[in-house]
Amino acid sequence: MVQERLDQMIRERLSRHEIRKQKGRIDGSSTNCIIMVAMDKYSYNPSEDFKASMLEVITANRINGIKELRCVLNCYLSMNSVEYRPIILQVFHKVCAELFLYGKYN
Repeated sequence: MVQERLDQMIRERLSRHEIRKQKGRIDGSSTNCIIMVAMDKYSYNPSEDFKASMLEVITANRINGIKELRCVLNCYLSMNSVEYRPIILQVFHKVCAELFLYGKYN
């Protein structure tokens, strides 16, 4: 259910801003390269650290496509231990809701 809602929020956001994005493209395609470096880090508040990191990656790379966002999520899930997966999923949902549904960081 969370994934369905997230996909719906992203689709709604994309449909509103599709014209703006397409104006900047010449051939209708774009290529993004995201480089993420894993760091071994101890945290007192992993939720806040993941949130800050995700916000930085998504906004700095201007990521707003469903496939790109899913790739970012998969990177976080694969680079961190299984015990952090619930936190990563919650934070990712919260970040995407704030960015794409509420436009909080625009």
